[in-house]
Amino acid sequence: MLQISLWSGAFLGSWLISLLLLQALFGRQMDRLQIQQLGRNLALNVRLTELTLERYPPSLISDLTGLDLIVRDKPTQPDQIPATQKRRINELQAVLCNRLSHCPHLLPAGRSEGTTDVWIELISPLEPVWLGSQLPATRGWPPEPMLLLAGVISAIVITGVLYLLIEVERPLRGLETALARVGEGSDPASVPR
Repeated sequence: MLQISLWSGAFLGSWLISLLLLQALFGRQMDRLQIQQLGRNLALNVRLTELTLERYPPSLISDLTGLDLIVRDKPTQPDQIPATQKRRINELQAVLCNRLSHCPHLLPAGRSEGTTDVWIELISPLEPVWLGSQLPATRGWPPEPMLLLAGVISAIVITGVLYLLIEVERPLRGLETALARVGEGSDPASVPR
């Protein structure tokens, strides 16, 4: 029973270490992919909204599409902007600049629930219009399901290698020692099974 609990602990420990390493290695890459996906979707929304702003008022567009549009010179911004939010906004702006014919101005905006938003300046013929969008939340815990699965697989491999090293190699070493004594001419005790 003690041996089973030790191996279970070894499995859980190796799973946790693997998961932390995978999260550190691939967590930021997955965040970057989410920002790129959001940028592709927003580029389409920005372009379509700019086209409809030529004929319809922002309030009507907002009512019909459900987009968060405001008419203002500059939306209010939070006092302090975390470095991760600045980085994510810069990455989103780079995606939008690559996908649109112009490079829109982006401003950070915070919400009371703790989610992070961004305001995107639209080209409007009459007044300054801003499109609000929510940035995807960074996943700290629980990690992405793919990372969880990769962590389990690596924990199985690590625990299997440890098992082979400890439980299989120990009797083989005893057998090797006994064979060496027989080769020297002494009569060793029986090898435990």
